[in-house]
Amino acid sequence: MKYLGAITDDNDLVTKKYVDDSVSAVSGGATPATATPLMDGTGAVGTALKYAREDHVHPSDTTKADASSTVSDVAYNSTNKTITKTINGTTSNVATVLDSTSVPTFTTPTIYSSRCKSLSGGYYKVGKMVYVQLQGTNNSAYTTTGRQGRQYMTGFPKPATTERAVLPVLWDAHQGMMANITSTGALYLCNDDGLSFEADKVFFITGTYFTSD
Repeated sequence: MKYLGAITDDNDLVTKKYVDDSVSAVSGGATPATATPLMDGTGAVGTALKYAREDHVHPSDTTKADASSTVSDVAYNSTNKTITKTINGTTSNVATVLDSTSVPTFTTPTIYSSRCKSLSGGYYKVGKMVYVQLQGTNNSAYTTTGRQGRQYMTGFPKPATTERAVLPVLWDAHQGMMANITSTGALYLCNDDGLSFEADKVFFITGTYFTSD
């Protein structure tokens, strides 16, 4: 039988030798680990037979910021319309936003086949969001047979969907049409049965959609 060190010392405190000998006896001679403790990760029971020393230290988790990290320069960049943050000297974008201090610059689409007498406004992008706000005047009358669409413009950002983006249209102060922006960036005006595209009528298109660009 293996001898264990004295259980207590002169002050009736358990001796270190007794504890070490007891651990060795129970574990079949386990030895202390010599590898650096693991960093935080997925929880696991583990299979190692070595025991950890009481003064062991785990390395810092490099995937997370330290409690003492310095976060500074959370600022808005008016040039590229982004909010940035700086952590320990490394700057990254937090979000893309619309500059509320200035009027956005609209991109006017191209009139298709002279179907508008005039066109103003257009669209502008913030990230992948497209804001559409335009006004046009129909050039000539056009009557559909059934539910159809007629192309009026080109040059819009491609919708994120593979089919189309749909926006409401106010035609001559009456709601009854929709604007379909196709996967090629073409805009079609579509009406219900029995409606005609009268000449010289003003229409408004306003709405938003996501682009794939």
